[in-house]
Amino acid sequence: MVGPTLAAALLAVGALAGCSDDSGAGSAAAEPVPGRLSSEVTGEEVFVLVPAGRLDLTIGAPIEGAIDGDLAADDETHEAPGGGSFVPVAWSHDPFALDDRAALMSTPPKPSEVTLVVDGERHALGSPYEVVSDQAVADNPVGVFYVPVDTVPEPSEITVEVAYDGQTQTVAADGERDAGVAAPLYDETTGVLDQMCGGVAGDDPVGFSFRLRCEVGPGQAVPYLPARGWVEDGRTFVVVGYELRLDDVTYSDGRGEADYDVVRTTAALTLDGEKPLGSMPELGAPEHEEGDVSDFVVFDSALDAERRLRIDLTYDLSVDDVDGVADAPTTLELSRVVPLG
Repeated sequence: MVGPTLAAALLAVGALAGCSDDSGAGSAAAEPVPGRLSSEVTGEEVFVLVPAGRLDLTIGAPIEGAIDGDLAADDETHEAPGGGSFVPVAWSHDPFALDDRAALMSTPPKPSEVTLVVDGERHALGSPYEVVSDQAVADNPVGVFYVPVDTVPEPSEITVEVAYDGQTQTVAADGERDAGVAAPLYDETTGVLDQMCGGVAGDDPVGFSFRLRCEVGPGQAVPYLPARGWVEDGRTFVVVGYELRLDDVTYSDGRGEADYDVVRTTAALTLDGEKPLGSMPELGAPEHEEGDVSDFVVFDSALDAERRLRIDLTYDLSVDDVDGVADAPTTLELSRVVPLG
């Protein structure tokens, strides 16, 4: 699943060492030949973004004839298929290329499956990184391959497929890309910062005064979440964190005043009228203590949605001190709206 591990790479090198000099001759189905650690490839440069980061690939000019021990990791000479060539491919992986979005999409990480496609023939290369834990990846020990093919292809005849958790992107050696539902990964982030609760959605109850401290956001739009997979085309996941605190609650009816303690808070969130899909405790445990509530929730939203978050709050109150108020209300309902887009 993760491409060649170190042990697998060594086994592959050992297997190639046992082959004769014409091991690659006559068939593009021959295995790609791992290159030396010191091998360098120059040529067409492309990149693909996946939830685990950025994959950079360099596709070199085809090599006709043979590659020898100066290039091959097994110190052996390998002949190209008859009438064909070797296509050099180098790769690297940057797990931090997606900034804050990486924390949402890459834990736990999954491997990428890279395939070189030449004239309809598919040559699986594995993954440029290896998943070593639920939190970490490591570079694949093989950084260069020499791929035997039956032709001497032009860059326009070479494409790379990159699959991640069932979704495949395609990029041609000339840079033309088909990212599918992963396309939003290539958009620049809007950089929406944490916001205080915005405009009042309706009037607050008459007679109450209070202090509401509210931090919401940033609203992160991503096409993939590990627990949910990829979104449908035209949609995006929007992950929102919030923290709300109500205190200093009083009520006055013109004749007297009541002071309150908050007993319980109920928060209901909607994004453009839609309820959240659920909570994301992996980003932080939900908190619910009297007047304090916090959580991370995820919504399924249209790519072009307005993205206005509505927060409806219900506070159950107990009277702490009352002076001259005959019938102090014990429920406070508030609504706030925060623009996320």
